[in-house]
Order: sequence, then C-alpha cells, then structure tokens
Amino acid sequence: MIAPASSRQRILGLIREKGRISRVEIAAATGISRAAVTNLTQALLDDGLLIEQAGDGAAAGRGRPRVNLQLNSRAMHVVGVKISMHQIGIALTDFTGEVLDTLIMPYRAGRQAADVTADVVEDAVRQCLLDSSLAPSSVGGICIGLPGYVDSEAGVCHWSPIFKSGDVRFGDEIQRRMGIDTYIENDANLVASAEHWFGKGRGRDCFAVVTVEAGVGMGFVVNDTLYRGAHGVGPEFGHAQLDPHGPQCRCGRRGCVEAYVSDYAILREADGGISIDAYAANPTLYHGRINEITRQARDGDERLREVFQKAGRSLGFALANLVAMLNPPRIILSGDGMRAGELLFDPVREGLADHRPTAPQFEVDLVTHRWGDDVWARGAAAMVLQRLYSRSELRAVGDAAPSKPAPAGD
Repeated sequence: MIAPASSRQRILGLIREKGRISRVEIAAATGISRAAVTNLTQALLDDGLLIEQAGDGAAAGRGRPRVNLQLNSRAMHVVGVKISMHQIGIALTDFTGEVLDTLIMPYRAGRQAADVTADVVEDAVRQCLLDSSLAPSSVGGICIGLPGYVDSEAGVCHWSPIFKSGDVRFGDEIQRRMGIDTYIENDANLVASAEHWFGKGRGRDCFAVVTVEAGVGMGFVVNDTLYRGAHGVGPEFGHAQLDPHGPQCRCGRRGCVEAYVSDYAILREADGGISIDAYAANPTLYHGRINEITRQARDGDERLREVFQKAGRSLGFALANLVAMLNPPRIILSGDGMRAGELLFDPVREGLADHRPTAPQFEVDLVTHRWGDDVWARGAAAMVLQRLYSRSELRAVGDAAPSKPAPAGD
C-alpha cells in the first residue's frame, strides 16, 4: 500500500514531535479515521520507518496494553553541512534528528571557485561516514547551509561570500559526486528550523530567528512554515539598510544591518577602521581577536564596551523596524555573536523598546539562545527529514531492516 504523502507527513511529523504515541491518539490529533491510521502506520512499519513499543497501561475497555509507535532512529541517516568563512562543519544525524557524530575542518572560503569547495565538502562527508563506519547508501539526504541568497527550492545560490561567482547549483554538484539527494539552504533558515523542531520556537507557529556572527541572517516562521519569499529567497534582514551612507558591507552596499552588528563590524570599529577582508585570510587571528575584544569589554574597557553598545543599539533599532513590518510575537537571537552576552543584549533590548510601535499589539518576546555547534546540524536534519517525510515511496535504507510487525493494537 502506498499512503498519500500528505497523510504520511502529518503522521510522521506528529510521531516525531510526541516521541511515542498510540494509533488512537494519532487519529484524535490528526482527524484521520482510526481505520486509515491503522493502514497508514502499518505501511510505515512495513517500510521500516516506525517501530512499535508496548505502552504502560491498557486501552480503555481493553485488557491488553496500548501499543505506542515511534520513529525508527536507524531507518536512515542524514548529513548536515555548514560552510562558513573559516571552516566547514559536518554532522551526522539519525532519522529523529539526533546528532551522532561531527567533524570540523578549517577552511578559508574567501570567494573560492565552487568546484574547489565541493572537493573539500565531498572529502569531509566521506571522512565523517568512514569515521562512523557507515556507507553512503545509509544516508537518506544531505543538506548544506550557506550564507547568502539561497533559493532552496530551485537549488541555486544566487550570491554568497563563500563563492567567487553567483548562481551556483552547489547541491547538484555534491549530489553528482556522492549519489545522495542533496539540498542547499540559507544557514539562518537552518537555525530557524532547529528552533522550530527542537528549541525555543517549538510549539509556536510564528516567530523570527536573527543570527549574529560573521554575518547577520534571519529565518522567519509564519503559520508553522518557513517563509521563503516570492522567489524562494527569504527575508535578508542582515542586508536591510539602516543608512545608505553608512559603513561598507561585504555585500558591496553601505549601511546594512550586518555592517553595524556582525563580528567583522565589531572588529572594524574596535581596531580603527580596519578593512572587511583584513582578518579573512587568517581565521585564527580573527577568532582570537573577537574573543579578546569581548573579554576586554567585559573586564571594563570603556571604549570597547561602547563598541558593543553601539552595535546593540543599531540591532535594536533594526529589530524595531522588523516588529513594525512583520509583528512576530517572538524574536530569538542566536549565533556566535551571543558570546558577548549582556554587553550586546542589553542595548539591543533598549533599542527595541525605544523604537518599536508602542501599541500593545506590537509587544514582542525577545530571547537569546546560544546553541552549541550542533544547531545548524539539527536544522539541516529537520530540512531533509521534512522532505523525506512527504515521500510516499520512502523506505528504510542501509542496514536498517523493517521491523517485524507486532500484534495489532491501539
């Protein structure tokens, strides 16, 4: 039996969210009839995507324990890749999105040719699988996070500081090399997906994530769905202009939010107008310097404290405009820039309060969430798994044999 993709996706998504759930609870939560749920879940069991676990108690009016369903974590693996200016991170997850292994490689992106970066990514993915004693055939999909203007549906990176040219079909290149379905995605969208599935956006159908690190990005979830814009490229909050005559942004324009708030903006302000590219050739110096500046500011260096306060006020002003335009009930600040803590967050909060619309309908919950290195990996897993869940022909791969059917239950 081939179940309708939309029904499979709803059932798999519900089971992932709940962890364990019975058939009767699935029917109640989804509105799908109990008979249809029984047929659909049996097909998922036969395909090796679900396993059954005995429940703790008996179903109402029955003498036997209720049978719970959960995802088969071994059904397949997913690979997440994040390419940043100074490193490439690889993470391997199971079918539930749990991170199993990671590999971080230093890499100087610096506008490389796409095939050069593809060589490094391919080698890193193969090494990560080898370290985990897994064959490529056990991988159901790869998702690659990139900074820049990324159309995930079309598979095109229109612009990124990673590549020296635009309109790169980077996912197609990796898929050709690896023989595994591969998708590309804006890196801030990966963080938004991780927050939606696992973090401070879980259970919420509308929120914004703003990432502050080497650049500034944004993912926006509305009606429980990642917003992608008219042409597949979601909102580029980091490249909204605060002042057309402001400091240079790495996108080539002036006065973007990123040019005031990102790590390179902090470094430029702290080190007396040093150029954007000055630290790009030396990742060790870059990371060492931003950490040193942050420490000195925390220790009371007034000039450096003012650098962070100025950046925070600029970000708060920009967020106030975001609230006026889109009115998200929650904004989650994330990324390595959160290392500055209250140095940055206090002026952000003040700037937002001073400039957002004052009507109570525009009140917003502003929170920070400094993830570990696995945030993008879990977001990449969420992106791939969402696509996989919708496939009616999806079956477990690799050595994950379909579960032996258990006696029918509720």
